[in-house]
Amino acid sequence: MGKLIIEACSQSNKMKVFHKIDVFPLTIGRSFDNTLIADDPYISDVHLRIEEGDQDGQWQISDCQSDNGSFLANGRRITEEISICSGDSISMGDSSFRFFTPQHAVEAPLTWHPVPAWVKKVGQPLIAWSIFLLFAAIAMLNYYLETFSDFEPSEFAMAAMGILFLVLLWVGVWSLVGKVTTHSAGFHRQLAIMLLATLVTELGVAVVAYLEFFTSNRLLGQILNYGLSISVLSLTLFYSLGVATNMVKKRRILASSVVSALLLGLIVASQIYEKKLIPNSQPEFSSVLKSLPVEFLPANDPEGFWQDNIRLVNEEASPTFAANEVSGE
Repeated sequence: MGKLIIEACSQSNKMKVFHKIDVFPLTIGRSFDNTLIADDPYISDVHLRIEEGDQDGQWQISDCQSDNGSFLANGRRITEEISICSGDSISMGDSSFRFFTPQHAVEAPLTWHPVPAWVKKVGQPLIAWSIFLLFAAIAMLNYYLETFSDFEPSEFAMAAMGILFLVLLWVGVWSLVGKVTTHSAGFHRQLAIMLLATLVTELGVAVVAYLEFFTSNRLLGQILNYGLSISVLSLTLFYSLGVATNMVKKRRILASSVVSALLLGLIVASQIYEKKLIPNSQPEFSSVLKSLPVEFLPANDPEGFWQDNIRLVNEEASPTFAANEVSGE
């Protein structure tokens, strides 16, 4: 007597259960005297009957005059006894059943790509949200250094909430992808990856701003900003793909690099087009950067130079001007 493996699957939640049967005939239904009891409100008390076929690996299927019917994979309703073979499936209500022999070949296993240990570490909820608090503190400090006397906590809070919304939107999308592909959302891991990317970007932008100021080279600043943006975006995509999917490493590298390059190209092209379309009548220069550290350094901009040397006019130049005025010169 041959054995039958039945794969029972709920079509709504995709949960699979395997049953090994070696007693025939068998019945499937909701009543407790069936061989296989189905937890599906759309299945009749006794819905389907299965008997061994004339050949090994073949079975005879008949519908027991069920209310909602039984259907083959092609959608045809079963109205009479039919034969099925290993690998065939039948749907009833919200459930589907596939039938296999124990010798049925299975697909080769996918290559497993484990999540890096550091992602698992920072993906813990406490660490992930601690990264956000660290980012908020650094962003507030940077905002204060740039605005100095014009610091508005309410404006900073609104900006922080906007950034948090974008972060959660990104994390939500990748968590959904992970739920569909690997059946694991990995929310806090995705959150930690995105928050680390935001933190690195905030620090990098601040460093680039000061380098641009001290070198008085705006082109250098733009190159560094674009390089930082594409690097952070590429790494973020790489690790987000690693958490949400089982994509091989080479494909993740290729996908993240191509997407980052395309986005960067679109941004650069849009900026070039905007500059050609609308000339900037009030350009901003890096030499007017205002920050707390600059207050302790020699002035490198016209306003700072004038403030540092105003005493030359008030204390030294004024007597000379007065003497020349008396002499009529």
